[in-house]
Amino acid sequence: MSATSVLNIPPSKSTVSVSIIDTTLNGDLPTAPFMGPTMNGFERWYGVGYAFLVTHQDSAGKIRRVVHAHPDHIGRPSLFPSTASLIVGPGVKEAYFPGYPTIPDAPVLAREFEGREVRELDFASTRIEIGGLKALDYFNDGSFYLLSAPGHAIGHINALARTTEDSFMYFAGDSFHHSSVLRPHGGATLPEEIQLPGHSCCSGRAFHAVHPVAGNSAALGPYSKVLGEAGSDANGVPFHALPEGGIFMDLEASRETVRAIQRFDASPDVFVVASHDSSLFSVVEVFPADGRRCQHPIGDVVALDVQLINAVDRARRASASLDAVIEELFEGNSTETQSQRS
Repeated sequence: MSATSVLNIPPSKSTVSVSIIDTTLNGDLPTAPFMGPTMNGFERWYGVGYAFLVTHQDSAGKIRRVVHAHPDHIGRPSLFPSTASLIVGPGVKEAYFPGYPTIPDAPVLAREFEGREVRELDFASTRIEIGGLKALDYFNDGSFYLLSAPGHAIGHINALARTTEDSFMYFAGDSFHHSSVLRPHGGATLPEEIQLPGHSCCSGRAFHAVHPVAGNSAALGPYSKVLGEAGSDANGVPFHALPEGGIFMDLEASRETVRAIQRFDASPDVFVVASHDSSLFSVVEVFPADGRRCQHPIGDVVALDVQLINAVDRARRASASLDAVIEELFEGNSTETQSQRS
């Protein structure tokens, strides 16, 4: 079934074009504040910084653009013309307006609010719900929706861009920071075979060996409430969950938002992009190119991430009992595998 019917997306022929902007706000970070439990060989991750340029052309030929970014790289709204409205999520004006220094805890300087309309979104009155999330039709033509996505921070939102009549790009913001929190799931399980760079074939089962539910109950700890008990089937369970004591203001709301995003991710018509997800870095084109669909099956993207590959390699080196699993991982490359072991 199409995404429009499964996710209850109103039909429309209106579209927008999207460019993914690499802000170069990149860095090596510990995993603990962003995802858990800690995986041997995946204690750190490389975060990227994406923003999104959305271009809409109406029937009169007028072009309107929206730059969608999250608080880590707000940039300088004051550099935009004063005629450009600044749109913020629910609660932002109450918490932070008119900005620093009037509000000492505000993450935005007062100069960024000054001299322009600041519009706060109100999802309470909308009748549109897409994929279980309240939605606002930004251009009033079905081409671009702002979605209520609470949990990470005050006013946190997501967005859904219609790039063709029946295909979409989902901007997940900071709802999660790495695709290992999103996938695998029931709608995007690990495939039996995955193509890995430099190897002819990789078995999806090789990644089960490093999945947290493959370990013991003590190591899994409180994450068993989210990922399942130790020894359970890992095929449709994400490698990580949002962590307790991490950077998420409302953890339960954040986890519920991730579950909603999984419904979008389950559709082959929707491509999900989170603002810091480095696992997509090699499979998307960035500005000035239009955003392109991932060239790999969506369920494979998490497995292509180098940090998960490193975790599998760490497991191989740590335990001779995983020899059979690694033989599957490097299937068709036995000569190379033997040289790596020596």
